[in-house]
Amino acid sequence: MSEEDVLGGVLQRVAGVLREDDDLWAWFEDLRWVSPSERRRQLLEMAARMKEAGEAAELVQATECMSEPAFFDRLAQAVRELRGA
Repeated sequence: MSEEDVLGGVLQRVAGVLREDDDLWAWFEDLRWVSPSERRRQLLEMAARMKEAGEAAELVQATECMSEPAFFDRLAQAVRELRGA
């Protein structure tokens, strides 16, 4: 499986969760206004804390993926389309 396939799978799973959960969507939308470098730092710190706390590897991976600006932008677009925003 290629990296693009993995990222596509993560994108679809995260987009689905964000589509269904208004609180997570609001949190995600707030991240749009944070600079990409600061957003990356915050998300990587969150992923490290999640990993240390023993969170599911899939959740940690999704959080790490969101730290990448291009992935974050793709995810934001996908969720807006799913939510009809």
